[in-house]
Amino acid sequence: AELFEKDADALAVLPLPIFGSGGRHLAYQHTDTQENFRYEIRFSFLHLGRLNSMLPLHISASDKSDAVNTGAAIKPGWYRILDDNIHAAGMRNYRGLHGGRNFFVHPQNDVKPDLQDYMLIMDRVSSSHTISDSQVPWLAQRGTVDLQCGPGQDWFVERKEPMIFVICGRNQPLGRALRCINSLASQKGIEECGAV
Repeated sequence: AELFEKDADALAVLPLPIFGSGGRHLAYQHTDTQENFRYEIRFSFLHLGRLNSMLPLHISASDKSDAVNTGAAIKPGWYRILDDNIHAAGMRNYRGLHGGRNFFVHPQNDVKPDLQDYMLIMDRVSSSHTISDSQVPWLAQRGTVDLQCGPGQDWFVERKEPMIFVICGRNQPLGRALRCINSLASQKGIEECGAV
């Protein structure tokens, strides 16, 4: 809300940063190219009054004619049409560039059908033990929204914990599994260890 009060041209704010974006600020341009950020469909706050003031949104004649002639949907997604209108109106899309331990990564749709691979990747992305500027997957992920490494692409090669416990068991009673977990949790310095 504070940003919307400070900048009358702010239309959208994506509060979560991407990995490795550095600093603690909000920006509307890429620092290297000075190009304005596109509208971020995944998670943004919109200033509804400013959005309403832009209506109706302009759709290019070629996009309209294709849809009218074929009866199909307009080719660019609604978010691309909105993005074009935001820039044409001189409005801005801000992104939170915090550089801390909170960030988001967007897995592309081609990763999602294999649920096991998808869950393994999400586990690695969300595990604070795997986040390191020097590890291969995180070097590739730096400064990008879309997931850069898929399954089998170095996510499981590097771990930075000084000790990793490999816990094996099959068809074990709940009581035995809980004793194992409680035993690990009671160890001194366990916060620095990992478990597989």
